[in-house]
Amino acid sequence: MELNMILKKKKEYLINYGVFFLLLIPITYLNWYLFYRQSVRLNDLFHSDMYAYTMYLKGNVYNITVPYPIFFFTEKVIYKLFFRNHFLGAELGTAIATLIYEIFGLIVSKVVLDFLLLDTVKQKFKRNHEIYGGLFISFLALAINYVSMLFLTGNKLGFWRYRFSGVYSPNLWHNSTYITAKPFTILAFLSFVILFERIIEKRDRLFDYIFFSVSLSVSTLAKPSYTIAFGASAALLTLVILIIHGKATILQDVYLFISTVPTLAILVYQYLDVYLHSSRDEDGGLGIAFALIWGEKCNNIPMAILMACFFPLISLLFNAKRLKSNIGYLMSWIQFIFAALMFLLFYEKGFKIHDGNFQWGYCHSLFFLFFMSLILLVEDSFSSAEKTSKGKVAIAIQWIAFLMHLIAGIAYYASLMTGVVYS
Repeated sequence: MELNMILKKKKEYLINYGVFFLLLIPITYLNWYLFYRQSVRLNDLFHSDMYAYTMYLKGNVYNITVPYPIFFFTEKVIYKLFFRNHFLGAELGTAIATLIYEIFGLIVSKVVLDFLLLDTVKQKFKRNHEIYGGLFISFLALAINYVSMLFLTGNKLGFWRYRFSGVYSPNLWHNSTYITAKPFTILAFLSFVILFERIIEKRDRLFDYIFFSVSLSVSTLAKPSYTIAFGASAALLTLVILIIHGKATILQDVYLFISTVPTLAILVYQYLDVYLHSSRDEDGGLGIAFALIWGEKCNNIPMAILMACFFPLISLLFNAKRLKSNIGYLMSWIQFIFAALMFLLFYEKGFKIHDGNFQWGYCHSLFFLFFMSLILLVEDSFSSAEKTSKGKVAIAIQWIAFLMHLIAGIAYYASLMTGVVYS
């Protein structure tokens, strides 16, 4: 009997991930189509940051420091090993490296959502149909990586001039370092939430601290933008819940701090290398001014926020009480607030002033708002508890809001495939 159960679970596992990887085949091809053309900037279309990464790999860009080396190291290795003598070797290196991390992000999303939701979802399917639960989670893992900001058609959108710029999105297709960081940010976020909960329950293990420490460090080496918002929100939660309210022992607090030391060291190095970097012509560093950069792209920031996170706001409307009991949900909203404030207040001086690099932390925070709101929605939808008419309406409204972002995201992705400028 026990052997049959083991064999059944292995079969479900193989079918689950077999179907998922089949779904990845057309997605991999489409992403390759997009990333290659962005790297080449084919016919002067397909504009993205990847063209600059290609120029950097060729050695045509100078006076730029990149102390977040993971993507640049990957593209360089691919270029040197396989395409050194190819006339489009740098472009191929950039495109393939971007594709690798995009697909890795989809796989991480699938594994994480299976870990969090698969048992809950499977309970709703009849015996011998549990595999449908895995298929449903596979679609969710893809969907969460395709949702975008809501936008209107046309060039002039009233409150802002662009689709992406000024509104921003949880998913980007034009910035390789953001794409590279995303799978590691997912692991860092999830590992912190799990560790935090286990500290409160006094079930924390050495492995939990190590996994969190490594995930956050690698995320920071990929792109430090998310780490800043994450660190501020994690520090606030730790101070209020673990220290002030005494939910952790002093030894646990010390272990948690030690697990962040590698990341703090990396951030110090990055700060010294970038924000204090200066040239003969311009000084670097941080500046403070309200909406200096965000306001360039958007005349109505509150409306832009609504269009960017309509689904999470609808989720919050029905789930505000769960902020007290769900650490992950609370964390997602706190880091969103920190990321939004940082983007509103801070900017980089010098030649990077108009790059708006604090937007990346804001975009990462948007992703986790969608991520946690979707998890709550799936849990409510597949809960065994009987639902009232009011509860069913709330669930339906949230699914409609999520699908609005998904449809917008697919439309946005399709437009990029034609070479339209990402902004």
